[in-house]
Amino acid sequence: MARLLPCLLLLAAVAAAQADLKVRVTWKGPVPTRKPVAIPNVVKQRSPADAAFCQKCIDEKTLLDERIVVDEKTRGLRDVAVMLEGPAPGKGALPLPGTLDNRKCRFYPRVQFVPVGKKLTVKNSDTITHNARILGRGRRQFWNGIIPAGKAVQTYTIAVGGTYHVVCDVHPWMEAWLVGTKSPWVGVSQGDGTVALKNIPTADEVTVHLWHPALGRARLKTRLEPGKEFLKNLTQKDFRKR
Repeated sequence: MARLLPCLLLLAAVAAAQADLKVRVTWKGPVPTRKPVAIPNVVKQRSPADAAFCQKCIDEKTLLDERIVVDEKTRGLRDVAVMLEGPAPGKGALPLPGTLDNRKCRFYPRVQFVPVGKKLTVKNSDTITHNARILGRGRRQFWNGIIPAGKAVQTYTIAVGGTYHVVCDVHPWMEAWLVGTKSPWVGVSQGDGTVALKNIPTADEVTVHLWHPALGRARLKTRLEPGKEFLKNLTQKDFRKR
């Protein structure tokens, strides 16, 4: 028992040296109205079957403009990518290898983190064929492929960190973004606009980077206290395009 005591004290000290952080982004002002996607005439002429399938999704109100998505009840802003800078990497679990789905004539999820060194899987849950083209900085093409209905395809390995843009050349309104990362403290906001980052080492000041496809970037710095949970609130007004 005497030998176990120092170990237990060490474990307690390690646990106490960690903190949790919640970042919440809400919309200030009138909530933007989401409009149905407009199917371009070129799609209607080139593939009437595709246009009919996607029009059905519009009629079912599952295919709406996703540039700004705000929950009417919580006022939370969706699709904000949040990443922590500061703690040494390797002390937490990296996000799982990513999967990007073609669902109801849209990419899902719209924004996600993918670990550097892992492959992204693109699947197609629709009954029509889709295309996925992955672009990096300067619109450099990293991958381009056709995904038949009901199939899944593995893309290339995400080699470096940063933001990647995914487009569908067949259905030009479809867009998604991937963020390559080596950090375990990452997340993307959902309906309530909140991202929870757990078990963060508190020895150093941390910087929180936020990014949204339409709004740009935001950043905040904070020091966390051991054994506590902190909440940081932001609005769309904290973001800058740069």
